[in-house]
Amino acid sequence: MKKILFLLIVLILLCPTNIGASADEFALDMSVTGMTPVKVYVGDTVTLTITVDNVSEDDGEKLWSPVIFIDADLMTSDVKDNITLHEEEVSIEYDGISHQGKELWPGESASGTLSFTVAPNAPGGLYRIPIVLVGKRGPCPQGCHPWREDPLYFSINVIHGIPAISITVSDENVAILGDVLIIDFSLKNLGSAEALNMIPTLIGNYPNLVGQINMQDGKNTLQPDGTLNGSIVILTSSLEVGDYSIDIKMSYESADGKTYDKTKSTTFSVLLSGELTYEELGDEAFTAAESYLLSEEHENAIIQFSQAKVFYGLAELDDKVSECQDELDATFQSYLEYMIPPPPEPKEKNYLLIVGLIAGALSALFGIMAGMARKNKM
Repeated sequence: MKKILFLLIVLILLCPTNIGASADEFALDMSVTGMTPVKVYVGDTVTLTITVDNVSEDDGEKLWSPVIFIDADLMTSDVKDNITLHEEEVSIEYDGISHQGKELWPGESASGTLSFTVAPNAPGGLYRIPIVLVGKRGPCPQGCHPWREDPLYFSINVIHGIPAISITVSDENVAILGDVLIIDFSLKNLGSAEALNMIPTLIGNYPNLVGQINMQDGKNTLQPDGTLNGSIVILTSSLEVGDYSIDIKMSYESADGKTYDKTKSTTFSVLLSGELTYEELGDEAFTAAESYLLSEEHENAIIQFSQAKVFYGLAELDDKVSECQDELDATFQSYLEYMIPPPPEPKEKNYLLIVGLIAGALSALFGIMAGMARKNKM
Protein backbone atom coordinates (compact mmCIF):
# COMPACT_ATOMS: atom_id res chain seq x y z
CA MET A 1 0.00 0.00 0.00
CA LYS A 2 2.85 2.36 0.84
CA LYS A 3 4.52 1.54 -2.45
CA ILE A 4 1.33 2.48 -4.34
CA LEU A 5 1.08 5.81 -2.56
CA PHE A 6 4.73 6.51 -3.24
CA LEU A 7 4.30 5.80 -6.96
CA LEU A 8 1.29 8.12 -7.14
CA ILE A 9 3.28 10.94 -5.52
CA VAL A 10 6.16 10.40 -7.97
CA LEU A 11 3.78 10.50 -10.93
CA ILE A 12 2.23 13.76 -9.73
CA LEU A 13 5.66 15.33 -9.32
CA LEU A 14 6.74 14.20 -12.78
CA CYS A 15 3.67 15.68 -14.53
CA PRO A 16 4.33 18.99 -16.38
CA THR A 17 3.55 21.91 -14.12
CA ASN A 18 2.21 24.05 -16.98
CA ILE A 19 -0.72 21.71 -17.63
CA GLY A 20 -2.46 23.32 -14.73
CA ALA A 21 -1.19 26.79 -15.54
CA SER A 22 -3.48 29.67 -14.73
CA ALA A 23 -5.29 31.54 -17.47
CA ASP A 24 -3.21 34.62 -16.69
CA GLU A 25 -0.24 32.98 -18.45
CA PHE A 26 -2.19 32.71 -21.71
CA ALA A 27 -3.01 36.00 -23.40
CA LEU A 28 -4.39 36.97 -26.76
CA ASP A 29 -4.82 40.35 -28.42
CA MET A 30 -7.73 40.48 -30.88
CA SER A 31 -8.42 43.63 -32.93
CA VAL A 32 -10.15 44.86 -36.08
CA THR A 33 -7.36 45.96 -38.41
CA GLY A 34 -9.43 46.78 -41.49
CA MET A 35 -12.94 47.60 -42.69
CA THR A 36 -14.38 48.03 -46.17
CA PRO A 37 -16.05 50.21 -47.12
CA VAL A 38 -14.70 52.95 -44.88
CA LYS A 39 -18.11 54.67 -44.87
CA VAL A 40 -21.05 52.35 -44.44
CA TYR A 41 -24.44 53.17 -45.94
CA VAL A 42 -27.63 51.17 -45.68
CA GLY A 43 -27.56 48.26 -48.13
CA ASP A 44 -23.75 47.98 -48.02
CA THR A 45 -21.83 44.75 -47.50
CA VAL A 46 -19.20 45.25 -44.80
CA THR A 47 -16.00 43.22 -44.53
CA LEU A 48 -14.00 43.27 -41.30
CA THR A 49 -10.40 42.05 -41.01
CA ILE A 50 -9.68 40.61 -37.57
CA THR A 51 -6.11 40.03 -36.40
CA VAL A 52 -5.26 37.71 -33.50
CA ASP A 53 -1.92 38.04 -31.67
CA ASN A 54 -0.68 35.43 -29.22
CA VAL A 55 0.97 37.68 -26.62
CA SER A 56 1.58 34.93 -24.05
CA GLU A 57 4.97 34.94 -22.34
CA ASP A 58 5.11 31.18 -21.73
CA ASP A 59 6.45 29.34 -24.79
CA GLY A 60 4.11 26.47 -24.07
CA GLU A 61 0.96 28.58 -24.38
CA LYS A 62 0.10 27.93 -28.00
CA LEU A 63 -3.25 28.68 -29.63
CA TRP A 64 -4.67 25.70 -31.50
CA SER A 65 -7.48 25.62 -34.10
CA PRO A 66 -8.78 29.15 -33.47
CA VAL A 67 -11.96 30.29 -35.21
CA ILE A 68 -13.68 33.66 -35.15
CA PHE A 69 -17.34 34.48 -35.68
CA ILE A 70 -19.91 37.22 -35.14
CA ASP A 71 -22.07 36.09 -32.24
CA ALA A 72 -25.69 36.92 -33.08
CA ASP A 73 -26.74 35.96 -29.55
CA LEU A 74 -24.80 38.92 -28.18
CA MET A 75 -26.36 41.46 -30.54
CA THR A 76 -29.07 43.87 -29.54
CA SER A 77 -32.35 43.32 -31.36
CA ASP A 78 -32.08 46.49 -33.48
CA VAL A 79 -28.70 45.31 -34.82
CA LYS A 80 -29.69 41.67 -35.27
CA ASP A 81 -32.82 42.61 -37.22
CA ASN A 82 -30.95 44.82 -39.67
CA ILE A 83 -27.85 42.86 -40.69
CA THR A 84 -27.33 39.55 -42.46
CA LEU A 85 -24.24 37.48 -41.53
CA HIS A 86 -22.32 35.80 -44.35
CA GLU A 87 -20.13 33.27 -42.45
CA GLU A 88 -20.84 31.06 -39.49
CA GLU A 89 -17.15 31.00 -38.53
CA VAL A 90 -13.71 31.59 -40.05
CA SER A 91 -10.49 29.75 -39.15
CA ILE A 92 -7.42 31.70 -38.08
CA GLU A 93 -4.37 29.87 -39.41
CA TYR A 94 -0.68 30.59 -39.06
CA ASP A 95 0.97 30.82 -42.49
CA GLY A 96 4.56 31.63 -41.52
CA ILE A 97 7.70 29.53 -41.92
CA SER A 98 8.96 29.46 -38.33
CA HIS A 99 7.34 26.09 -37.66
CA GLN A 100 5.09 23.49 -39.16
CA GLY A 101 1.43 23.51 -38.29
CA LYS A 102 -1.23 26.24 -38.28
CA GLU A 103 -1.30 26.92 -34.54
CA LEU A 104 -0.18 30.28 -33.18
CA TRP A 105 2.87 30.24 -30.95
CA PRO A 106 3.59 33.10 -28.54
CA GLY A 107 4.69 36.18 -30.47
CA GLU A 108 2.87 35.14 -33.66
CA SER A 109 -0.26 36.58 -35.31
CA ALA A 110 -2.76 35.69 -38.03
CA SER A 111 -5.84 37.30 -39.59
CA GLY A 112 -9.22 36.39 -41.00
CA THR A 113 -12.22 38.24 -42.44
CA LEU A 114 -15.89 38.32 -41.49
CA SER A 115 -18.63 40.02 -43.50
CA PHE A 116 -22.26 41.03 -43.23
CA THR A 117 -24.80 43.13 -45.16
CA VAL A 118 -26.78 46.02 -43.75
CA ALA A 119 -30.48 45.95 -44.68
CA PRO A 120 -31.55 48.61 -47.23
CA ASN A 121 -34.18 49.96 -44.86
CA ALA A 122 -32.02 49.83 -41.73
CA PRO A 123 -32.00 52.85 -39.44
CA GLY A 124 -28.84 54.91 -39.26
CA GLY A 125 -26.60 55.06 -36.22
CA LEU A 126 -23.94 53.06 -34.38
CA TYR A 127 -24.05 49.26 -34.73
CA ARG A 128 -22.06 47.22 -32.16
CA ILE A 129 -20.78 44.02 -33.75
CA PRO A 130 -19.70 41.31 -31.22
CA ILE A 131 -16.71 39.25 -32.48
CA VAL A 132 -15.80 36.05 -30.62
CA LEU A 133 -12.78 33.73 -30.82
CA VAL A 134 -12.77 30.10 -29.64
CA GLY A 135 -10.03 27.45 -29.79
CA LYS A 136 -7.67 25.49 -27.56
CA ARG A 137 -4.54 26.46 -25.64
CA GLY A 138 -1.55 24.75 -24.15
CA PRO A 139 1.58 22.80 -25.17
CA CYS A 140 -0.26 19.61 -26.11
CA PRO A 141 -0.67 18.73 -29.79
CA GLN A 142 -4.08 20.03 -30.89
CA GLY A 143 -4.39 21.88 -27.56
CA CYS A 144 -4.82 20.94 -23.96
CA HIS A 145 -7.69 23.14 -22.83
CA PRO A 146 -10.71 24.71 -24.58
CA TRP A 147 -10.56 28.49 -24.80
CA ARG A 148 -13.10 31.23 -25.49
CA GLU A 149 -11.83 34.81 -25.74
CA ASP A 150 -13.92 37.64 -24.33
CA PRO A 151 -16.08 39.25 -27.06
CA LEU A 152 -14.63 42.14 -29.00
CA TYR A 153 -17.33 44.75 -29.69
CA PHE A 154 -16.61 46.77 -32.82
CA SER A 155 -18.87 49.78 -33.61
CA ILE A 156 -19.64 50.99 -37.11
CA ASN A 157 -21.60 54.09 -38.09
CA VAL A 158 -24.34 53.24 -40.56
CA ILE A 159 -25.44 56.22 -42.64
CA HIS A 160 -29.09 56.28 -43.63
CA GLY A 161 -30.43 59.07 -45.80
CA ILE A 162 -29.77 61.08 -48.93
CA PRO A 163 -27.75 64.21 -49.64
CA ALA A 164 -29.70 67.46 -49.95
CA ILE A 165 -27.90 70.50 -51.38
CA SER A 166 -29.08 74.07 -50.73
CA ILE A 167 -27.71 77.08 -52.65
CA THR A 168 -27.37 80.65 -51.35
CA VAL A 169 -26.43 83.45 -53.77
CA SER A 170 -25.15 86.96 -53.01
CA ASP A 171 -27.51 89.93 -53.52
CA GLU A 172 -27.09 93.25 -55.37
CA ASN A 173 -25.00 91.88 -58.23
CA VAL A 174 -24.17 94.95 -60.34
CA ALA A 175 -21.35 95.69 -62.75
CA ILE A 176 -20.39 98.43 -65.23
CA LEU A 177 -20.49 97.41 -68.88
CA GLY A 178 -17.09 95.96 -69.81
CA ASP A 179 -16.16 94.87 -66.30
CA VAL A 180 -15.93 91.31 -64.99
CA LEU A 181 -18.85 90.49 -62.68
CA ILE A 182 -18.28 87.95 -59.88
CA ILE A 183 -21.35 86.49 -58.18
CA ASP A 184 -20.55 84.54 -55.00
CA PHE A 185 -22.62 81.58 -53.81
CA SER A 186 -22.38 78.85 -51.18
CA LEU A 187 -23.56 75.25 -50.97
CA LYS A 188 -24.68 73.40 -47.83
CA ASN A 189 -25.49 69.72 -47.48
CA LEU A 190 -28.66 69.59 -45.40
CA GLY A 191 -29.02 65.82 -45.86
CA SER A 192 -27.66 62.91 -43.86
CA ALA A 193 -25.47 61.40 -46.60
CA GLU A 194 -22.50 62.57 -48.62
CA ALA A 195 -23.09 64.40 -51.92
CA LEU A 196 -20.80 63.00 -54.61
CA ASN A 197 -19.71 64.06 -58.13
CA MET A 198 -21.18 67.55 -57.87
CA ILE A 199 -21.32 69.26 -61.27
CA PRO A 200 -22.34 72.95 -61.49
CA THR A 201 -23.98 74.38 -64.62
CA LEU A 202 -24.70 78.01 -65.53
CA ILE A 203 -28.05 78.43 -67.30
CA GLY A 204 -29.07 81.69 -69.00
CA ASN A 205 -31.29 82.31 -71.97
CA TYR A 206 -28.84 84.80 -73.49
CA PRO A 207 -26.94 83.62 -76.61
CA ASN A 208 -24.02 86.01 -76.07
CA LEU A 209 -23.57 85.30 -72.36
CA VAL A 210 -19.97 84.37 -71.53
CA GLY A 211 -19.42 83.01 -68.03
CA GLN A 212 -18.25 80.08 -65.96
CA ILE A 213 -18.66 78.57 -62.48
CA ASN A 214 -15.69 77.94 -60.19
CA MET A 215 -15.84 75.67 -57.13
CA GLN A 216 -13.71 76.16 -54.02
CA ASP A 217 -10.43 74.21 -54.41
CA GLY A 218 -12.01 72.27 -57.27
CA LYS A 219 -13.95 70.08 -54.81
CA ASN A 220 -16.89 67.98 -55.98
CA THR A 221 -17.99 66.22 -52.76
CA LEU A 222 -19.75 67.57 -49.69
CA GLN A 223 -20.20 65.87 -46.33
CA PRO A 224 -23.47 66.08 -44.35
CA ASP A 225 -23.77 69.53 -42.73
CA GLY A 226 -20.73 70.65 -44.74
CA THR A 227 -20.44 73.89 -46.72
CA LEU A 228 -18.62 74.76 -49.92
CA ASN A 229 -18.17 78.12 -51.65
CA GLY A 230 -18.14 78.96 -55.32
CA SER A 231 -18.38 81.87 -57.72
CA ILE A 232 -19.87 82.74 -61.10
CA VAL A 233 -17.63 84.81 -63.38
CA ILE A 234 -19.43 86.77 -66.12
CA LEU A 235 -17.87 88.93 -68.86
CA THR A 236 -20.28 91.86 -69.12
CA SER A 237 -18.70 92.88 -72.44
CA SER A 238 -20.63 89.97 -73.96
CA LEU A 239 -23.92 91.60 -72.92
CA GLU A 240 -25.75 94.88 -73.19
CA VAL A 241 -26.93 97.32 -70.55
CA GLY A 242 -29.91 95.84 -68.71
CA ASP A 243 -31.15 93.42 -66.07
CA TYR A 244 -30.55 89.67 -66.37
CA SER A 245 -31.71 86.48 -64.67
CA ILE A 246 -29.67 83.26 -64.61
CA ASP A 247 -29.85 79.85 -62.90
CA ILE A 248 -27.22 77.84 -61.07
CA LYS A 249 -27.90 74.12 -61.49
CA MET A 250 -26.06 71.71 -59.21
CA SER A 251 -26.18 68.01 -60.12
CA TYR A 252 -24.91 65.45 -57.60
CA GLU A 253 -25.12 61.77 -56.62
CA SER A 254 -25.63 59.70 -53.49
CA ALA A 255 -23.49 56.73 -52.55
CA ASP A 256 -25.92 54.31 -54.18
CA GLY A 257 -25.59 56.06 -57.55
CA LYS A 258 -28.87 57.98 -57.55
CA THR A 259 -28.70 61.45 -59.11
CA TYR A 260 -30.22 64.69 -57.84
CA ASP A 261 -30.51 68.29 -59.09
CA LYS A 262 -30.84 71.62 -57.30
CA THR A 263 -31.44 74.91 -59.11
CA LYS A 264 -31.18 78.45 -57.77
CA SER A 265 -32.11 81.63 -59.66
CA THR A 266 -30.34 84.96 -59.28
CA THR A 267 -30.33 88.33 -61.02
CA PHE A 268 -27.71 90.89 -61.96
CA SER A 269 -27.57 94.26 -63.68
CA VAL A 270 -25.19 95.70 -66.25
CA LEU A 271 -25.01 99.52 -66.14
CA LEU A 272 -23.37 102.28 -68.12
CA SER A 273 -20.44 103.98 -66.45
CA GLY A 274 -21.71 106.28 -63.70
CA GLU A 275 -25.30 105.02 -63.90
CA LEU A 276 -26.98 104.57 -60.56
CA THR A 277 -28.85 101.48 -59.44
CA TYR A 278 -32.53 101.64 -58.56
CA GLU A 279 -31.65 101.57 -54.88
CA GLU A 280 -29.15 104.42 -55.28
CA LEU A 281 -31.74 106.46 -57.20
CA GLY A 282 -34.22 105.80 -54.42
CA ASP A 283 -31.70 106.89 -51.79
CA GLU A 284 -31.07 110.16 -53.65
CA ALA A 285 -34.80 110.95 -53.91
CA PHE A 286 -35.35 110.07 -50.25
CA THR A 287 -32.54 112.40 -49.12
CA ALA A 288 -33.93 115.24 -51.28
CA ALA A 289 -37.38 114.74 -49.75
CA GLU A 290 -35.97 115.04 -46.24
CA SER A 291 -34.27 118.32 -47.21
CA TYR A 292 -37.54 119.73 -48.56
CA LEU A 293 -39.27 118.80 -45.30
CA LEU A 294 -36.77 120.81 -43.29
CA SER A 295 -37.66 123.92 -45.32
CA GLU A 296 -41.39 123.10 -45.14
CA GLU A 297 -41.64 122.64 -48.91
CA HIS A 298 -44.23 119.91 -48.53
CA GLU A 299 -45.21 119.60 -52.19
CA ASN A 300 -41.63 118.93 -53.32
CA ALA A 301 -41.11 116.55 -50.42
CA ILE A 302 -44.19 114.55 -51.47
CA ILE A 303 -42.91 114.36 -55.06
CA GLN A 304 -39.45 113.12 -53.95
CA PHE A 305 -40.85 110.54 -51.48
CA SER A 306 -43.10 109.23 -54.27
CA GLN A 307 -40.13 108.88 -56.65
CA ALA A 308 -38.09 107.11 -53.98
CA LYS A 309 -40.93 104.67 -53.40
CA VAL A 310 -41.07 103.82 -57.12
CA PHE A 311 -37.30 103.21 -57.33
CA TYR A 312 -37.29 101.05 -54.20
CA GLY A 313 -40.17 99.07 -55.65
CA LEU A 314 -38.19 98.41 -58.84
CA ALA A 315 -35.29 97.24 -56.67
CA GLU A 316 -37.70 94.98 -54.71
CA LEU A 317 -36.69 96.56 -51.39
CA ASP A 318 -39.93 96.10 -49.49
CA ASP A 319 -38.65 97.59 -46.22
CA LYS A 320 -37.66 100.85 -47.91
CA VAL A 321 -40.93 100.96 -49.85
CA SER A 322 -42.80 100.73 -46.54
CA GLU A 323 -40.62 103.48 -45.03
CA CYS A 324 -41.41 105.78 -47.97
CA GLN A 325 -45.12 105.16 -47.55
CA ASP A 326 -44.92 106.10 -43.86
CA GLU A 327 -43.11 109.32 -44.74
CA LEU A 328 -45.69 110.13 -47.45
CA ASP A 329 -48.56 109.70 -45.00
CA ALA A 330 -46.92 111.95 -42.43
CA THR A 331 -46.02 114.60 -45.04
CA PHE A 332 -49.56 114.69 -46.44
CA GLN A 333 -50.92 115.29 -42.94
CA SER A 334 -48.44 118.11 -42.33
CA TYR A 335 -49.28 119.63 -45.71
CA LEU A 336 -53.02 119.65 -44.91
CA GLU A 337 -52.40 121.32 -41.58
CA TYR A 338 -50.23 123.93 -43.32
CA MET A 339 -52.80 124.69 -46.05
CA ILE A 340 -55.83 124.97 -43.72
CA PRO A 341 -54.92 127.15 -40.72
CA PRO A 342 -57.13 127.03 -37.63
CA PRO A 343 -59.98 129.67 -37.40
CA PRO A 344 -59.09 132.85 -35.42
CA GLU A 345 -60.21 133.02 -31.82
CA PRO A 346 -63.12 135.55 -31.10
CA LYS A 347 -61.99 138.84 -29.45
CA GLU A 348 -63.70 140.23 -26.29
CA LYS A 349 -65.75 143.47 -26.86
CA ASN A 350 -64.76 146.53 -24.74
CA TYR A 351 -68.18 147.93 -23.79
CA LEU A 352 -66.69 150.65 -21.52
CA LEU A 353 -64.75 152.05 -24.42
CA ILE A 354 -67.90 152.22 -26.54
CA VAL A 355 -69.83 153.89 -23.72
CA GLY A 356 -67.02 156.41 -23.25
CA LEU A 357 -66.97 157.22 -26.93
CA ILE A 358 -70.73 157.75 -26.98
CA ALA A 359 -70.56 159.91 -23.84
CA GLY A 360 -67.79 161.98 -25.33
CA ALA A 361 -69.73 162.49 -28.53
CA LEU A 362 -72.82 163.60 -26.61
CA SER A 363 -70.77 166.02 -24.49
CA ALA A 364 -69.32 167.56 -27.62
CA LEU A 365 -72.78 167.87 -29.16
CA PHE A 366 -74.17 169.53 -26.04
CA GLY A 367 -71.24 171.94 -25.98
CA ILE A 368 -71.84 172.98 -29.59
CA MET A 369 -75.56 173.49 -28.93
CA ALA A 370 -74.82 175.61 -25.82
CA GLY A 371 -72.40 177.75 -27.73
CA MET A 372 -74.89 178.36 -30.48
CA ALA A 373 -77.54 179.40 -27.88
CA ARG A 374 -75.26 182.03 -26.28
CA LYS A 375 -74.48 183.48 -29.69
CA ASN A 376 -78.18 183.99 -30.49
CA LYS A 377 -78.78 185.92 -27.23
CA MET A 378 -76.16 188.40 -28.08
